[in-house]
Amino acid sequence: MKSKAESNRQYYEKNRDKILAWQREYGADPANRDRKREWYLRNRERILERRRTYYAQNRAEELARTRAYQIRHKDRIRAYGATYRHGMRPADWAAMWDAQDGQCYLCGDALVADDASTHVDHDHACCGRERSCPVCRRGLAHAACNVSIGNAGDDPARLRRMADALEAAKAQVAQRMATAVHQPALFP
Repeated sequence: MKSKAESNRQYYEKNRDKILAWQREYGADPANRDRKREWYLRNRERILERRRTYYAQNRAEELARTRAYQIRHKDRIRAYGATYRHGMRPADWAAMWDAQDGQCYLCGDALVADDASTHVDHDHACCGRERSCPVCRRGLAHAACNVSIGNAGDDPARLRRMADALEAAKAQVAQRMATAVHQPALFP
């Protein structure tokens, strides 16, 4: 005995053209769209509860399906994110990449192409935290570099003070290590 899902799938395969034509005709009628929206609004809580229940019962499968989709469509998702957040098309991204020779504009190290660790750095005073425009975009940067300047409040003087303090601390540690007798760790 075949399942309801299998029966529905076979029916759809046999009648695909007829079903699609009906859907196009039905969707083109504004009255049908209004009825569908009204029905959804009347039943919204019931629909959302059904979705929550299904997700709770099938969480592992849903997470695996979502992850597989993200892997399969990585480039499309990245392009959408760049367009949505930064107004950048793939050609704009490529132009910025080429202008920087594939290097982080902050540290000068190589960036990894098509990697989530490459960020568009921008001045938050212009467009806020989640968006950017051509005016406030500063360049492509490693995620760690971008976070570092953000944590320093985008203040170059503060970053210089931090670099000086770090150099002094490293020199002191190196000096102590050179003169110290190393003892085994108490808690291996």
